[in-house]
Amino acid sequence: MIPMVARRVLETIIDGRWHNLEDLADKLKASTEDVERPVDTLSHLGVLIYDENAGKVRLSPWVLNLSEKGKSEGKKSAVGSIILPPEACVTIQNIVVSNFLDKPVEVGVKVDARLKEISISRVE
Repeated sequence: MIPMVARRVLETIIDGRWHNLEDLADKLKASTEDVERPVDTLSHLGVLIYDENAGKVRLSPWVLNLSEKGKSEGKKSAVGSIILPPEACVTIQNIVVSNFLDKPVEVGVKVDARLKEISISRVE
């Protein structure tokens, strides 16, 4: 399951535009440090782009494409999760998901005709 702050970050930046980290923290009623941790992790996983110098974040283009291409047309979806060990990767429908962390992560997926959703959380 994806941690609450990370989920709220992703829900807030779903529009694909750049978001200031401090403004994002204010919107989520969290500290900048609490927002920066999942942003840094999701950035290393390639789910979002984090410009540390500018303090801005946005979703990676491939994630935005997933939401546009994966709109449900009344089809049933398959849902599952994979525990990805440290420094390992998995390919799901020609999309490589890599874990660059020193801890395992849980990769949740939702698939109908195409990959529809990926969620990532840390496994402690």
